[in-house]
Amino acid sequence: MWPVIGGLCASLLLLGCDKQPGGQVVAVVGDDEITLTELRAEARTPPTAAEPEVLAANAAALERLTDRNLLAKYARDKGFDRSPDYVARRRQIEQQLLATLAIRELAGTPPKPSPAEVQKFIDANPTLFAQRQRLDIDRIQLAGRVDQPVIQSLVKLQDLDATAARLTAEGIQFRRGRGVFDTASVDPGVAKQIAALPDGEVFDLTMNGATYIAAITGRAPLPSTPANWNGLATAAVARSQVASRVETELAKLRKATPIQYDAAYRQAKKAPAA
Repeated sequence: MWPVIGGLCASLLLLGCDKQPGGQVVAVVGDDEITLTELRAEARTPPTAAEPEVLAANAAALERLTDRNLLAKYARDKGFDRSPDYVARRRQIEQQLLATLAIRELAGTPPKPSPAEVQKFIDANPTLFAQRQRLDIDRIQLAGRVDQPVIQSLVKLQDLDATAARLTAEGIQFRRGRGVFDTASVDPGVAKQIAALPDGEVFDLTMNGATYIAAITGRAPLPSTPANWNGLATAAVARSQVASRVETELAKLRKATPIQYDAAYRQAKKAPAA
């Protein structure tokens, strides 16, 4: 009996390992399955995409998923998944994903802004609409993280040539060049302040994770079409309402949860404006 049972168990093990694509499984890489859900999440084709576009996106996504699976297996075989760096990064990614899902839940479905709210937003933010401008700028992009006191000292020089010289002397990497700034590309309050500056006055700006020391060298009107204003303003007001709702709910969570900081790492609160 034992040889028969042993042979049966071996056959079952072989069947278990003989994974094949089909149904919800679109590919098998070694012992790892790639599911249709994973493929769709990777491809991210819009619902309106035509079939040839969907097929091409799926094929490209499947190649990326396959390569990622192979590299992940290599990393696990090397023990990288047991390193402190991996554990910390995995926790970071998990928390970011969960935080995103929580924000969606807390935000809910915002009510449609009223015509009065939309018009109020248009009137309060002319740099997005009637007074939208294209600003030509001379700019220095700072590499990496630079402390705010250093940035402020550079702005006080009010001379980009002097700024470049100081950065070079202090060994801070940077790139200098010309650029174009659309006043509709940043927060309306920031855009209003920048647009009000006279040409040549040096200012600092952090945008898309990069910090710039810049000065306006020219400007031209760039008004958006009035027919589009209501749609743009409605979307902007809705985003503001969502952000406000999430901030309110987050404040409640902070109040309800004991939080302790190491004094050496807690950021000092800003003093209230006079």
